[in-house]
Amino acid sequence: MIDLIQETALKILRQSPDVVIRHKLKFEILCQQGFAQDVFSLDASKHVQTLANEQHNDGSWGRFHSQDTRRKQKIPTTEFAVERATHLGLGPTHPVLVRAANFIENVLDQTLPFPDPPETNNRWETGKRLFLASTLSIILPDHPLVVQEHALWLSIVERAFQSGQYVQEDEMEAHAELTGASVKDSYLTLNGKYQLNLIGSQSGKLSPKLEKSIVSWVWERPDGIRYLGQPLKIPPGIKPEVVDHWLSSLALITLRFPYGSHHTQHAIDWLLSQRTVDGYWDFGPCPRRSTFLPLSDNWYNPEHRRFDWTTRVLSILADYHRCN
Repeated sequence: MIDLIQETALKILRQSPDVVIRHKLKFEILCQQGFAQDVFSLDASKHVQTLANEQHNDGSWGRFHSQDTRRKQKIPTTEFAVERATHLGLGPTHPVLVRAANFIENVLDQTLPFPDPPETNNRWETGKRLFLASTLSIILPDHPLVVQEHALWLSIVERAFQSGQYVQEDEMEAHAELTGASVKDSYLTLNGKYQLNLIGSQSGKLSPKLEKSIVSWVWERPDGIRYLGQPLKIPPGIKPEVVDHWLSSLALITLRFPYGSHHTQHAIDWLLSQRTVDGYWDFGPCPRRSTFLPLSDNWYNPEHRRFDWTTRVLSILADYHRCN
């Protein structure tokens, strides 16, 4: 597989792709050094410029988790912006993410208020901190506030899986004791993307056995990962939005839970089978509200579209290869 990844990445690089593609292929997929000039040229991307232009003075993009549809902006929420920035190749020292991390820290330590309208239930306080800590972990996984929230959720997941498999009653009892939240059939259930991202953010904190149990449970769920909503064990078909959510689910599992790779082999095999005759991947028009795509500035060019989809698949294949 490594030969396929390298050959495809180099094939794209020889065709002078846009700066984000160039950066992701060199740094994230080929892990090459000596291309520092591309770090700074990421600011030439129109997508990076959109992020910078719409960022507020406090480091946010307005609402954090729930979109304010009255505001006409391309970046709907702060958590969306952080995911988008990292997928575009921005690192924790880029000014956009430095300001975003400072904002999240200030909300977590209650220097600033949470910018979304509050929910009137006993889940809201736990949910707010989950959204914040999970998003901050994307930028700074070792931040003390991330480590603090991770410890809480690690306790919950260990209790929920204490029998060796997920037991809903054990999860509910853990929350009743540790957070006071009612979680049954809510967004706080452990199959949510925020929980999984945060739980898997601290390398080595989960035992291999627990990782495998978590992945087995999520993999078999007919609704997949909450907020992404695609069953992982079933190939996603051809609709771009469905493929986008399925790839996001697969990427989360592959990146955060390396000991769960025994489940991902069938998904990887399906991905490999979807290569076009010219050796790329192309799942059609840009999916709506994707945090990963587009990467290139102009998708009217079919070649750029292929480069973007292919780079996305290669990033998953590279993570999978590093875990095996």
